[in-house]
Amino acid sequence: MSWTASLPEPLAAPEVYDAIDALVPQGQTIGEAVAAADQAKLAAKALIESGALGTGCEFRVGLSGHANPGNAPVAGWANDFVQISITQN
Repeated sequence: MSWTASLPEPLAAPEVYDAIDALVPQGQTIGEAVAAADQAKLAAKALIESGALGTGCEFRVGLSGHANPGNAPVAGWANDFVQISITQN
């Protein structure tokens, strides 16, 4: 099933890191989805920390994905995926 989480407002570092950590995905709550969401949070923080998206600015962060039980394909269901969206504000 699918999950999504996003910051309600743009934030700058270091506040954005705590806000990302505090995100609670809505939707699917099976273990595979929780694990994927946790990894998406780590990836989002790493991208911002790297400076590859700029420094000294605010960021909007949105995470979403889908995870099937056991991460196995299921006929008629979406395949597993994770999407990370980070934009400068």
